[in-house]
Amino acid sequence: MNLSARIALVGGVAVLLSLGGTTVACGGRDGGGTGGGSGGSSGTGGGNCAPFCAGTGGGSGGSSGTGGSTGGSSGTGGSTGGSSGTGGASGFDAGQVAALKAGNFCGTSPVRIVGGVVTAVQSTSTQMGTGNIRQNFWVVDPGNPGNGLYVFKDYTDTVGMMTNVAVNVGDVVNMDGHMGRIFPDSFINNGAEAYRYQFSELCSNAGPMRIVVTGTTTPPADIMVSAPFGQNPDGGKPKGYFVSDQRPGNIQPVAGARVHIPGPLTLSNPYPVEMTRLNDPDTSFGFEVTGANIPSGVLVRTQNTFGTYPDGGPRCDYGKMVADGGRMVSFPSGIRGVWDTFSQTACANGTTSCNMQPRTDGGVPGLGSSYTFVVFPMDCNDLAGAVVTP
Repeated sequence: MNLSARIALVGGVAVLLSLGGTTVACGGRDGGGTGGGSGGSSGTGGGNCAPFCAGTGGGSGGSSGTGGSTGGSSGTGGSTGGSSGTGGASGFDAGQVAALKAGNFCGTSPVRIVGGVVTAVQSTSTQMGTGNIRQNFWVVDPGNPGNGLYVFKDYTDTVGMMTNVAVNVGDVVNMDGHMGRIFPDSFINNGAEAYRYQFSELCSNAGPMRIVVTGTTTPPADIMVSAPFGQNPDGGKPKGYFVSDQRPGNIQPVAGARVHIPGPLTLSNPYPVEMTRLNDPDTSFGFEVTGANIPSGVLVRTQNTFGTYPDGGPRCDYGKMVADGGRMVSFPSGIRGVWDTFSQTACANGTTSCNMQPRTDGGVPGLGSSYTFVVFPMDCNDLAGAVVTP
């Protein structure tokens, strides 16, 4: 359990956020100052509140003050009060996610994302007996869809004050939570998300995450990538050693965003060493594709596309088709999915079944790094392959 996030309404209140040990007062929702009394000046609207508590600016300032009453028999009435103040400009800022990744983990105060758009849902599960929902999903700023954020909603976190409600792709959300990372020795998904940035409620000083769905929209288009995509700065596949390597402008662009790698692509390796399960060489967590735009190849995670559906129907398990059936698979239109981190943790006892027992810190076989980046298709619509039987 290494994820947590919180989401909250952005009412007419100022928000205090902690960033780098400094408390920042955000006044983007503060209304204008009070209108002048006798001879008063104009009220001033609230300023912007970037990058965290982005949203609607301050309201109008106070109304004009009233001039003083008439003086004595020879006195003069007071002058007219000041005019209405101007409300603050919109506080939405396309740097919300980037600023969160540059901040501290588990700050003393929750941080807020406003107007984020859900672009992909990795998994949804329902707790037996309560009906509460747990989800993993990604959110982006609509103004900067190339920088996504992984979010973990646990069973006690709320969507619209309800614990049994899920988010969907296209939902516009406000979130209050804490920024953190997934532990290096995570047991979830065999440590696939180890070291990854996450927005969640798992910090020791955090309460349940709150998410508010404010509307729905068409998600931003997948980002079309071009050559040479998916390479480490010094060549080869991406190598991440520290969580901070995931910040924008470091080893990989578009981290956490949905991408489209244009075709034609070829499934070149159904068992790449980087995705072969530790202590279990007969199991692979994905395959590798090659093509003109990806000179070092790209790893494809198949958690949502291998095997069969719950009803028994076949998925698009292309790696198995190539490995077991001798078939050839190509992707004429390319592939789509979320470009994000991938790692593996192994059972410390050397077996493949240690449940929640100790695990090693995450790593990538064959690369020697803590994690790499892979494409993660959400379903078979992201992975439209053409199968040829020799």
